[in-house]
Amino acid sequence: MLRLVGSNYYFRRAVPMDLRPWLGRGEVSHSLKTSNKLAARQQAALLYARTGQCFQEIRRMTTEPSAKTLSTADIIHFYEQFVKDLENYHTVCIDELTMRHKAESAGQTLREAEFLHTVMRFLDVIGQHFEHTDDFLRELRQQNAVTHAVTRTRENMLREEITGLRKMVVEIKGVLPQERRPPPEADEAEKLLPTSTVSPRLRPH
Repeated sequence: MLRLVGSNYYFRRAVPMDLRPWLGRGEVSHSLKTSNKLAARQQAALLYARTGQCFQEIRRMTTEPSAKTLSTADIIHFYEQFVKDLENYHTVCIDELTMRHKAESAGQTLREAEFLHTVMRFLDVIGQHFEHTDDFLRELRQQNAVTHAVTRTRENMLREEITGLRKMVVEIKGVLPQERRPPPEADEAEKLLPTSTVSPRLRPH
């Protein structure tokens, strides 16, 4: 039912055997003017139903006893008019789809523009937040630098004070008199005297 010719799909349908002498052809072929297979299938289904109605109408016109006698030219003219009406309908459908696609594209463009606007506002807010954060970090670094400098200065001052105090202690010790030892006590003096040794023979009886 579908045939791809070049970049476009074509609708194909065999003409019933009893109608071929009237239409002078064995197949109906019509360009769907699309390269989209899904869209081509939808249009082909519609054409299949319409051509079936056309074949039934031609069969009724040629077989109904009360109908006037029709020539082959009349049948072909009817079929050609049917094809022309079908092409007009097809053009209207394409125009409708085109307008719908344009409307959808416009809506999509509008939504994208709104989304982009929202993103830009978000980026502006984030940019301001980053600027404030940078300022805060800069001030914090400056405060840390000042605090470090003050701490370093105080540390150096304390070191100098400790060094000065040590020197003062050394100087005071140098000025004080030497420590004198107290004289030994009597017991201690006796202990220091040499012990006399008396011979046993000289001992009194």
